[in-house]
Amino acid sequence: MTSQNTLFHGKARVYADARPGYPDAAIAYIGSLIPDGSVIADIGAGTGKCTVPIARYGLDHHCDVRAVEPDADMRGVLLDATCPYANVAVAAGTAEHTTLPDRSVDAIVCAQALHWFDHDAFLAECRRISRGDRFLLVSIYNSTSFDSAMMRGADRGVPGATSDGGAAGSIDATRAAGDSAPQSSEAIAVSPGAADARVAQSSAALAAVSPEDAADIGVSARHFRETAAEFFDHPTIRRFPNPIRYTRDTWRTYMDSHSHSPLPDDPAYPAHRAWVDAIFDERAVDGIMIDDNVTMIASELLPAIPERGRGDDAAVVIRTYDAMPSAAREIRERVFVRERKWRPEFDGWDELGHATHLLAFDGGQAVGTCRFYADPDHADSQPGRYVIARLAVLPDERGRRIGSALLSEAERRIALAGGTLAAVHAEDDRYAFYERRGYQLTDDIYEGGRHGWLIKRLR
Repeated sequence: MTSQNTLFHGKARVYADARPGYPDAAIAYIGSLIPDGSVIADIGAGTGKCTVPIARYGLDHHCDVRAVEPDADMRGVLLDATCPYANVAVAAGTAEHTTLPDRSVDAIVCAQALHWFDHDAFLAECRRISRGDRFLLVSIYNSTSFDSAMMRGADRGVPGATSDGGAAGSIDATRAAGDSAPQSSEAIAVSPGAADARVAQSSAALAAVSPEDAADIGVSARHFRETAAEFFDHPTIRRFPNPIRYTRDTWRTYMDSHSHSPLPDDPAYPAHRAWVDAIFDERAVDGIMIDDNVTMIASELLPAIPERGRGDDAAVVIRTYDAMPSAAREIRERVFVRERKWRPEFDGWDELGHATHLLAFDGGQAVGTCRFYADPDHADSQPGRYVIARLAVLPDERGRRIGSALLSEAERRIALAGGTLAAVHAEDDRYAFYERRGYQLTDDIYEGGRHGWLIKRLR
């Protein structure tokens, strides 16, 4: 048995009572990815917010669920919640040591949990417990509208926001970052003097709360984005509306359920409660605060045998070409056309002399590709800028850092050619992959932030 107290210890009941669940459409979508008769592992199951609807779905599709949770407090509530479902077994275990048998599951689901896991140890455990050559990994997060406002400040350098996603100063600072939440009708009705006093109270409450507590409200969107890039290679991303209506009491309970929130007997609790109430007072209308929450899902089939019987990462060889080789076309056809549904995929940059193409080989087999070229659109405004594009790795070869090797090699060759700036165009589920490698998202974004340009200074 692997059991440990987590930061949620002592908060299981408020977590079960206040944390939002997941919409039926999201659960049905996850179910559509999993064949009937499968065994599903819910890792970091908490109090069963995802376990129960997955189990309910599984009853109709002959699926069993193995719910793994390390915290005894959370696990106790989980046992009660799953008691009516004969297809659920609860285990005391961690993400890195689930205690599940070898080759025993077909799909692995992580709800609001993946950011707690050790990357290498968790994926190794996934490979151990998976009974096929590949396993389905699904990550699901509720991303609140409050996250969106606060994270825009943290991620884009907006004044009044801290680097860890927590707002600094008054709640109005988050509005400066783009929040459009309505003001309280009560606040509109009071006199200017009372309103000023109220803002001062809110600011004082925000200033008194710990940075960890303040950060905890604004990170789920970032957690989803970063884990989608870290644990997946080319995930499929889906979004499902999941709006929430809070009263003051349900908002208080929700905020008490967070990992860094102090327990009621903690000396810091009064300041925490004042901060929570200040947020509600600032945002509620007629006693109701609406959160336009969105449920985000990332999924991908990953190899259970990471190296597929060939060499290790050091064995990968990268070669250059003046035109797109046929092997690169095959890789891009598979990744961008079949997986990502991009059309048209091929263009003039693939022709002889227009770009440099890199092809990664392992044991004589082409496994990944990218291309780079001097950026003609910024030749005057940003001389020395190059574009790195069409970075793709075959599905069975992902998780071996081949994409990172291709990116590094492209940057090295750009620098040798006199380039000083590398630019990549990416979809939002890939931003964190590049950000962890030194790239910064620019203001050149579109389609609601789902596509954008990132740049990295090379010297």
